[in-house]
Amino acid sequence: MEKVLTLEELQKTLKLGRNTTLKLVKQEGFPAIRVGKRIIVPAAELDKWLAKNVGQEYNI
Repeated sequence: MEKVLTLEELQKTLKLGRNTTLKLVKQEGFPAIRVGKRIIVPAAELDKWLAKNVGQEYNI
């Protein structure tokens, strides 16, 4: 099974605050999955998204 990150793990990994992390996962194209009230992000998909978006600026 592939490693997935919870919202809290994503926040720590990216060194972002909770509100900024919530805004980020709501961005179109971000690889977040909602399961009930939980938000999870497949680690491999996060790596792909980060590589694809190097140099992009997100004002959220």
